[in-house]
Amino acid sequence: MTKVKGLWYRPDMLVIYAEDKMFRVPLSILVARSSIFRDMKLDMGEDGKAKNEEIYEGIPVVRLPDDAADVEAFLQAIFNSAYFPPPPVYQDEGTVRGILKLSHKYEVKYLFRRALQHVEMRCPFDLGEVVGEVTRRQSLVYPLANWITIELGKKVNAPWVLPAAYYMLCSNGVSSLLEEYPGYLDIPEERIKCIRATTAFTAAMISVHSFTQVDAVKLETEGECDDPATCYQTFPGRTNVFTHLSDCRLNSEKLCPNCQASAKEEYERGKEEFWNGLPEIFDLPSWEELLQRRAQVMRDPNHRWGNYQT
Repeated sequence: MTKVKGLWYRPDMLVIYAEDKMFRVPLSILVARSSIFRDMKLDMGEDGKAKNEEIYEGIPVVRLPDDAADVEAFLQAIFNSAYFPPPPVYQDEGTVRGILKLSHKYEVKYLFRRALQHVEMRCPFDLGEVVGEVTRRQSLVYPLANWITIELGKKVNAPWVLPAAYYMLCSNGVSSLLEEYPGYLDIPEERIKCIRATTAFTAAMISVHSFTQVDAVKLETEGECDDPATCYQTFPGRTNVFTHLSDCRLNSEKLCPNCQASAKEEYERGKEEFWNGLPEIFDLPSWEELLQRRAQVMRDPNHRWGNYQT
């Protein structure tokens, strides 16, 4: 019989302490998944006793400084294949957050990529997904989740999820940026960044909604409008720019076909220009650079992400 490399695990076990919880897991599988645990060189001696200083029932012990709930989710995702399926299966914010942090910290790369995919479901980089109902609901109902995404995106060096999170926060107006979340997070520098970016963000959103501003004389003399009086009354004029990109308050059914087509074309062009310029508003690299960074992380199995930020 031949032992199959990669599928011949040693019977070693490991006990992990995190806060008031303890876990006993197969050491050989854990070190196969995580280069950090592999580098700890936790092992059993030839006499069957643990080599390291702390043991529990003859099993080596590692104490982790991480949140116990995060460690539990992280270990469940490694040892229970059904626990953390990839998108589009929904995962709650706490589970995604814990697994993302620890899979990055302990370099479990496949798990890190999967957790990032869940974050991207909430904060996509594609404009077509941003204007969908999921991100609209996320923007209006879960501002805390967006703050947490910003904190995590910076911590695990995944900057391509930041523009959508910034957008969803700022699209609700300045007042939403001042809300406090005691006990959850405190990132005043990010609040300041968003508030400082408000002027540029507002100007960009006004540009998106410029299609709502029409000149009655031009409709009659320069355009191809079939019914200038009705179309002029239908265009809403100034509208609330602090709104989601999918919320267009133009009643296009009352416009003539030419004005419908013109308004839609201008609105789509305005959204695309806004989205392309969004990273710059928040002092981020261009989308091209951000997506190159993503490609490195998501496609290259040997890519090193850099140091974990605490």
